[in-house]
Amino acid sequence: MNKVITYIFILFFINACSTGSIIDVKKELRQKETTFLYTDKNGQFLFRFSAGVLKKSKAFFTKQSLELTTSKKDNTLEQTIAFSTIGSIKKKKLILRPRNSEYKVWFEGKQYSSKLKIIPTKQTVELTMTSPEAKWNGVKEFKFPNTKTITCFFSQVVDCAKLMGILESTKVIKFNILWEGYPYLNETFSGFPMEIFSKAELENEGKKNKNEKQFSLHVAGQTIVYVLDEKNKFKKMFWVSQGISAVRNNSVDPENNSENKDE
Repeated sequence: MNKVITYIFILFFINACSTGSIIDVKKELRQKETTFLYTDKNGQFLFRFSAGVLKKSKAFFTKQSLELTTSKKDNTLEQTIAFSTIGSIKKKKLILRPRNSEYKVWFEGKQYSSKLKIIPTKQTVELTMTSPEAKWNGVKEFKFPNTKTITCFFSQVVDCAKLMGILESTKVIKFNILWEGYPYLNETFSGFPMEIFSKAELENEGKKNKNEKQFSLHVAGQTIVYVLDEKNKFKKMFWVSQGISAVRNNSVDPENNSENKDE
């Protein structure tokens, strides 16, 4: 598969609370579409992100897309949507449990897609691949590496951390990342393992100035730095080893967003 663009990983940060009811979280996790300027070795792109809690099922979703900066009609390069269930640990701390996701990417005008579906009874994740290449087609199942360890979608990592209270502490959170874009995104990253699950740690680096908080995600021997603003909204991201950065272009207060409809 030709490596034309870098998978857009990211920007998964929205307001959330460390404890509380689903009603409270519904308001905190809601974010109207926000635009970022995304830069990698291939140039500069627009990254659009939105999130919320579905009205009927109470599932938390994130939607994101990577687009060309031109006004060309077919300017979308990647699309991701991920759904998680809002749960709790010992009825104290809220967490996000991955449910299912869909990822699409276009390489030289050809579409590659992957769908993930969690099968709780088997403690597995089902991967369905559809593409113009034989090796990137078919259905596979992967066992969860450790059912006692919290697992988060890559696009929802910081949301998971916020629910567990890392914003109010200096501790390091250990968990597993489930990569929505597997196997295509692993192919686009430099020196990155071909694995659907990765062990990770998220570290609170504290305030760097009056209006910014910094966090570091350590995964696969690499570090991704995230910067949040005074309202705990994602503001910047730097993945130096991959030559990737993202800076918020504009932000809309999630409290002004209308109610999200169900699927």
